[in-house]
Amino acid sequence: MNRIHNIIEYIRSCGDFPFDTDHVLGKLNDIIFSYGIVCILDSGEYYMLMEELLDLAIRSEIREAVRWANWQLQCGQDSGIDYRIPGYI
Repeated sequence: MNRIHNIIEYIRSCGDFPFDTDHVLGKLNDIIFSYGIVCILDSGEYYMLMEELLDLAIRSEIREAVRWANWQLQCGQDSGIDYRIPGYI
């Protein structure tokens, strides 16, 4: 548990998490290796780490969607086209 916490805190300290949920599900070992982390995890630690990284990936995907939505709104307002979804603004 403590080892997983330390890994997650280190990854968070590196800035935005550039991986999506598909990467986390399919290439977890490659992701942690890309941060220079080489360790052997038991199955409980592996799935705990996967769960934590999925949370980071989801948050990253949401931030990206918000950036794109804001960009679309700015472009829509500039061009006179309103891209907002009625009832959601």
